[in-house]
Amino acid sequence: MGRLVQEDICLLTRDADGWNLSAAVLCFPAGWTLAEKLGHHMTRIHAPVPHYDADLAKRVDRVLDGLKPGMPVWRANLHRNLDTVLFAPKREADPKGPPPPDARYLRSERQCLVKL
Repeated sequence: MGRLVQEDICLLTRDADGWNLSAAVLCFPAGWTLAEKLGHHMTRIHAPVPHYDADLAKRVDRVLDGLKPGMPVWRANLHRNLDTVLFAPKREADPKGPPPPDARYLRSERQCLVKL
């Protein structure tokens, strides 16, 4: 699949505890690494995200549970960056913080959620 499209592709599967990142092709990571996230549940994946609490995790699970084949859903992210580099992985141990005031580039991401 990764050879057919120039996109990040993440395969999520559901078990009794929630949604897992089971497989992925990652071309353009923005602040994360596949090695640290692969095989983990969504709550573990989003542990470094300050506002990803139990309430938000329930809402994300509800959206993912409600997906229907043939009815894709999309969402968007926006990041401020210092440069235009698309391949921008960061390990969880790397220092993070708000973007510096001189971060003059906006990175827009569209995520398409499709139930197979």
